[in-house]
Parts: sequence; structure tokens; C-alpha cells
Amino acid sequence: MPKNLFWVWISVIASSTLAAAQTAPPPDAAACVIPDQELAQQFAAARAALQSSTQAKPIYGCDDRKDLFDPRLTEPQKRAAQATALVVSKKEDRIELCSPEQAAKTQAAEPERFWDQPQLGGCSSFKVGPKVMATAGHCIQSLPECRKTRFIFGYHMLDRNSRPDQAIPKTNVYQCVALIGGSFSEDDPTVSDWRLVEVDRIIDAPTVAIRTAATKPPLTSDTAVTVIGYPLGLPVKIADEATVRSIEKKKFVANLDTYGGNSGSVVLNSELLARNELLAEGILVGGANDFQLTGQKCVLSAHCPDKGCSGEKVTAISEIADALKKANR
Repeated sequence: MPKNLFWVWISVIASSTLAAAQTAPPPDAAACVIPDQELAQQFAAARAALQSSTQAKPIYGCDDRKDLFDPRLTEPQKRAAQATALVVSKKEDRIELCSPEQAAKTQAAEPERFWDQPQLGGCSSFKVGPKVMATAGHCIQSLPECRKTRFIFGYHMLDRNSRPDQAIPKTNVYQCVALIGGSFSEDDPTVSDWRLVEVDRIIDAPTVAIRTAATKPPLTSDTAVTVIGYPLGLPVKIADEATVRSIEKKKFVANLDTYGGNSGSVVLNSELLARNELLAEGILVGGANDFQLTGQKCVLSAHCPDKGCSGEKVTAISEIADALKKANR
């Protein structure tokens, strides 16, 4: 989502999001896991301390986002995360996620994950050439913006108490120096949203390949996909267990677990990723509402059924093919 539309958008979603949360069919509860047991215990204690007869409303759908230290991650997924970078161009406003105590007061069914992690930056990106980064077109719209933009690799939680926003090594930071290609229009949704840029030196990270006409198997409406990026400027999150819903010529829609800040994230083919092949199917550029407003100074993640809400919008990776071919000659 374009950053300048964020607060207009968030101010009007509360009632519709809450209504959807109350009417959507719940998933199999056993399938949803809160991997952070310390967080779960803190939330349970906060709820137990409240004197309230209000019944908690369930949250629908499972949160598939994982930190880099999550034991459920595969080695190929960890390698894919190394190919991504946080996009930083200016100081971003922090979105206050509810603490366990605040979430308990709202009668939430689950705690808000990642609420105490650092937020740094505004978009996501990934390496597609020796000195070439791909992101969303609305993340970098001009050469002056490019020159103010930095790409930070290794912005990862290595354990629950990491502070990856502190003492970032200079070797992990790359400067945008040139626009290679891209497009974006706030007024015309038929215009593809993508950007390729050149950075100041060779990037020390794995490279993501892109789908070509010869790539097998073909992308279909049930292809499994994985998204890797930096929601809200949080440390990298890997979210799998998603599938493509519908496909158009220049874009597709999938049920990916993403927020604002995931714009520019790589959407990978999950089947090939399991074989350690980093194949991009697209670039995450927008989607359904992210949050429920709570009446407190914090927000909770909105949840949808796997087949509900509008889905997340992804620019087809074929849109960057010609520009990338010229850049990598």
C-alpha cells in the first residue's frame, strides 16, 4: 500500500474488520500454533487478571509468519531470507501493536505477536542481479528518492531478544544509485507496480531467479507460494502455507500473511523453494486491511478465513523480465 494512504485507510476499517472477524468461520483450532510460549503465558496471565464477563471473540485463520530463529523454518527458507533486504528511506512512524496486557483488555482470543520487536524502514526488497534490487514501484518513485534509500540485509531476529536495529554493520547496507525500470500509478490500477534499482556495489547475498516461459511447473490458481519481507519494518518474516487464488496477465492474488511494509516482498514458489530453488513468482504490492482498531493506543492484526477477504495483490514477476535482462548484460 502506498505510504501516504496508510492513515486514511486505517482510520476507516475498524467496524468492517471487526464485523468480518465476528462472522467468519473459524479454522481448525488445533492447526493454529503460538510458537512463542513466553508470550502466550504473559497473555494468559493478563487475561486471568481481568474482571470481565465479556466472551472473547475468536481470531480466524492462522498466522504463518516466522522469525529467522523459528525451528519450523527449513534451510532453503533461511537461505531465501538472506536474499531479501529492508528498504529504508526516512524515519518511519511506528505502528503500536498491542502488548499482551492491551490485547487481553480487548478480549482478543490470542496475543499480538512481534509487538515488542523493533520497527525500522518502510518497504521490502530482494536481490535479482549482482547489483540489482527489486521492490514495489510505490516504494521508490524517483531518482531523488532512490539516492536517499538504503537496503539493509541481515535485519533478522536471531533469538527472541535480538536487537537487529542496533549496530548494523556497514557491509550490510547498500545505497540506491540509479533507477533501472519500473512503474506505479495511484490513479490507474491497471499500471503495474514494480521497481528495479541499481545499488552502489556488488551485493553479497543469494540471488533470486525469476520465472520464464520455460519454467516448470506453470503458475496456476492453486500454486503454493511463500512471502518473505519486513512487515511494518519488523525484522524479516517468512510466511508460507499460502496459495494463489486468481491470475491475470500482469498480476495475481494470493492469501499471503502480509502487512504494510511487506510492499516489495518476494513471493516465491514454495514447491521449488523446498528443493532449494529461489524462484520468484511476483512482488507483493498491496492487499486487504491489516488491522483492527481497539480504542486503545494500539492495533491488533485483522484475521480472515483462508478463502475470505480480498486477498493480497502481487505483481507478476514477468513484468520485470525485460528490464532485468538489460541490467544483467
